[in-house]
Amino acid sequence: MTSPVSFSFSRIFSSVPATISWIALSLILLGLSACSRPENSESADRRGRNPWLVVGIDGGEWKVVEHLWRQGKLPNLKALADSGTRAVLKTSYTTSPIIWTTLATGHPPEIHGIEGFTVKTDQGEVPVSSSIRKVPALWNMADRAGLKVATLGWWATWPAEAVNGITISDRILRPVEQPFAPDSLSSLIESWKLEAEESAYDFGGNPASNSRDRLMSHAAHQIGGDGYDLTLLYYRSVDIECHNSWKYFEPEKFGVRPAEQLANRDRIPNAYQAVDQALGDVLSNMPSNTNVIVISDHGFHAKPREELQILVDMNRVLEKLGYVTLKPNGKPDHTKSRVYSYGTAKNLPEKKLRFSLEGREQGGSVGAENRQVVREALARDLGRLSYQDGSSVFLVRDATAQNRRDGADFEALVLSKGATRRVLLDGEPIQGIVELVNRVSGTHSVDTHGILIAAGPDIQPGADLNGISIFDFAPTLLYGLGLPVAADFAGRPFEALMTPEFRQRSPMRQIRTWGTMESWKSAESSPVDQELIDELQSLGYI
Repeated sequence: MTSPVSFSFSRIFSSVPATISWIALSLILLGLSACSRPENSESADRRGRNPWLVVGIDGGEWKVVEHLWRQGKLPNLKALADSGTRAVLKTSYTTSPIIWTTLATGHPPEIHGIEGFTVKTDQGEVPVSSSIRKVPALWNMADRAGLKVATLGWWATWPAEAVNGITISDRILRPVEQPFAPDSLSSLIESWKLEAEESAYDFGGNPASNSRDRLMSHAAHQIGGDGYDLTLLYYRSVDIECHNSWKYFEPEKFGVRPAEQLANRDRIPNAYQAVDQALGDVLSNMPSNTNVIVISDHGFHAKPREELQILVDMNRVLEKLGYVTLKPNGKPDHTKSRVYSYGTAKNLPEKKLRFSLEGREQGGSVGAENRQVVREALARDLGRLSYQDGSSVFLVRDATAQNRRDGADFEALVLSKGATRRVLLDGEPIQGIVELVNRVSGTHSVDTHGILIAAGPDIQPGADLNGISIFDFAPTLLYGLGLPVAADFAGRPFEALMTPEFRQRSPMRQIRTWGTMESWKSAESSPVDQELIDELQSLGYI
């Protein structure tokens, strides 16, 4: 790589005639403009360049891929690996939005601005969104360079950003504003949704991820011949299926009963096979000279033990039992309440409870002398709730030391024995108590690295990519696209990925930075925030 050059105009021009100096100055300024705004010079450079397809598989794990290869499965991924190259893609974080945004920007979270699944706002926690990303992503860089780009389902792409091409955001199937761009896609998106639901592919995960992966795959197939320079396609369901079903991939670590194992052993393999088959379908409609990179953000391994995630909105429980009255904003009306729950994620078993106490809560109605009476009454009423097999749903107990420090007067423990979504009150079904029961057996860490498979006319077969990481992906892809690599990226381009012929005709170019996002602002909220947070809680993420 070459280093950015600084110029001293007075030194350059002090010894040359004025006319020549002004010609030289003009040429240098044009050169500097091309460096600071690479979009001004890229359109001509695209002639004769091959298009790129990036396929992101959330949670793709080499152990599973190789296991299925040994069984003769995943033929499309195998063909890519055999004709191209493969590597371990080193990760550094455990949170998918952080990793996928790092992959797309070349920057760590403290620079790109997405530092978790959610972000705090004046309205409370909301899921991360594109509006809080502080630096350009690959689709912005490609757009600025005059390339045609499609981004399909990538993490934290809602609200959808307008580019030279299309953006279908990660909230495309949710009732939100700006789920895709441009607006003129509206009728086409609606037809794609209907067609995608007829798809034979079953990606697993959960119903929402399965439908979204179907739509993204169908969209990628539909636009394959439309002249895109870069297509970024993301699949979500493998990650969710691995969280929920890892015990069936490694049953010996969980003591799974034979009958249960027999009924579920294909859950993870089926998710991978759906991605592989869909990939073949996408590639069948793309130009034969397409360069393909398949990546994952992290891999997977077994949890030390299976964890049960039970989603319970405790204030809704208290409301049904007559202990709290909630305002339209969801907060308790202390003048009409006796006990309320606060500050506890729905998936945590310990529900922190407080009295609406006179002199403490504004308008509190419970006198200090009545606290024990109210607590005992609540314990009896919670005891009226049971799962289908008669097991208790709650146990009222003293607060833990930590919860007392957090302000809890006492707590209700959500019990897991016999847990089902169906809950009975005095033997009769009651709705809205348990929102979800999920068993999590798979997980990942900063050391659970991902996959990378690459093949195409510009890819060097068997390229040595030892040590490549999530920080190196954006610089490497930009080099493959013929675009400048920023000096302020956290990683470096792996030039070895490309053929000698490519490297000879496309020498590395560098700029200081791709800059920041002028549209950066606070997080966007939407009507589906709680639904998304509930899903994240069900997987044990928050």
